[in-house]
Amino acid sequence: DELSPSAIATQTVNTIVVLPPSTKSGGRRVMYGTNTDVLGISHAILRSIACLNAEERLTKYINPKLGSPASYQFPLTNESKNYSAFVIGSGGTCRSAVYALSQLGLSPLYILNRDKSETDAVIEHFRSSLDLRPLRSIEDFEREAQLRHSEEIGHVVAGVGAIPAYEPSTEEE
Repeated sequence: DELSPSAIATQTVNTIVVLPPSTKSGGRRVMYGTNTDVLGISHAILRSIACLNAEERLTKYINPKLGSPASYQFPLTNESKNYSAFVIGSGGTCRSAVYALSQLGLSPLYILNRDKSETDAVIEHFRSSLDLRPLRSIEDFEREAQLRHSEEIGHVVAGVGAIPAYEPSTEEE
């Protein structure tokens, strides 16, 4: 009946919650589809940074500027820039990871995958709304490393493995 923002953004639903009848739903039950991978990835990253900083709660990372419901923001660099992150893989979990990392304010996001067409599909999925950069060669990596070292963009602070558990099926894989 309804989809969460993460389900809409990733076009992936892995959990359905049946909401009880309410006046808002006209007295009927509502099936609410969501993507809990996004929450799990975000929470794991924020929990890790909180532990590293000896903080007991994640509430330090709530960004009041993003409105309600509460949204979390990864800390900025000392120069008030976003840090970057990477995702390995290109399936449904990759889309969940990309969305989770982007919601934390991490950018650019690097996509590492053996199959160019799959990587291109992830980039096309999010179109121009996110700064996604494929790393397909040593030259790509070195160019981005230079940008990080010159502090044009923030350093990589997180990586998410989203590699499927099945055998490669194409020559490129």
